[in-house]
Amino acid sequence: MIDLTEWGWNLDWESKYRRQTETGEAARVIATYQGMFRIIGQDGEGWAEISGRFRHDEQTDWPVTGDFVVIKPGSRSIIITVLERASALTRKAAGRAFEHQTVAANVDTTFVMQSMDHDFNLRRLERYLTMVWQGKSQPVVLLTKSDVAMDPGPWIKSVQDMAPRVAVHAVSSLTGDGLDQLEPYLRPGVTVALVGSSSVGKSTLLNRISQGAGQRTQETRERDQRGRHTTTHRELFLTPERALIIDTPGMRELHLVEAGSGLDQTFQDVGEWLGQCRYRDCHHHGEPGCMVQQALDSGDLDPSRWEAYCKLQREVEHVERRDDPKAQSAMRDHWKKVSKAGRQNRQFKEGRYR
Repeated sequence: MIDLTEWGWNLDWESKYRRQTETGEAARVIATYQGMFRIIGQDGEGWAEISGRFRHDEQTDWPVTGDFVVIKPGSRSIIITVLERASALTRKAAGRAFEHQTVAANVDTTFVMQSMDHDFNLRRLERYLTMVWQGKSQPVVLLTKSDVAMDPGPWIKSVQDMAPRVAVHAVSSLTGDGLDQLEPYLRPGVTVALVGSSSVGKSTLLNRISQGAGQRTQETRERDQRGRHTTTHRELFLTPERALIIDTPGMRELHLVEAGSGLDQTFQDVGEWLGQCRYRDCHHHGEPGCMVQQALDSGDLDPSRWEAYCKLQREVEHVERRDDPKAQSAMRDHWKKVSKAGRQNRQFKEGRYR
């Protein structure tokens, strides 16, 4: 018999399990493949597939790595329901089609990883932090490859200046430098997710701190165009210290699907100035009493931070309009009025307006 408490089960999950109405056993999804799931339940590891309800109900989220589920056990178990998630890392799926993609669920802490080389990018880091905050997980920034950085100090400071409330650690998975700083996060029953671009060293870090427990990722890793091995699926591992780690594939692009509270958390410096504007509906483009404009003019607010905030806000608003029929209708009405006003203006200039 497997003790699910080793896999993150606790009294909160027990309460959620007892409140749901399906009859079955509790399990946790530890890996997701195309249409198939690897689960851990009271009888150990096994394969599972989803019930027909998931396939036919577009409003029902499919299970993802980290989910606690209810199953009908068997040689191939059937997942019949997903317990309400405590947290979820969600983004727009890669590609042109608009689809939400949940990267991992029920993550307590997320290691947002960037290497101290060409991968380092503060604007991309803002996106990751927004996704993590919005998903109700606690972000921690790991700056990897400290063994090749001349001086990690300036790299750390640039992140701390941008995100003063987020812990930042410089580490090297090759030499082990700085890994002792991660021990407070890797506690028994706590789930940690590793996110970041390809080649930042997620799988290398996993194998180092799990003492080889993550070697199974080699079975489903492929070589990218540069010949490096990259993880191609999401899997949850139990370390010798009984911490839980979810390894994820590198994200070539990260587009947000929602970011209300996430934006507020990531851009607290911007929010402080927004809250001081004289008018609630201030557009921050020259209105009298606009504190944002004054902060930009005085240098108290970094223009790059303001531009990044506006860009992410526009991106999220675009997503919300696509999801909300009322917002779509309001936007169509808005542009009809704009088009009509432009047409009337041209007619007036040409002397044709009545």
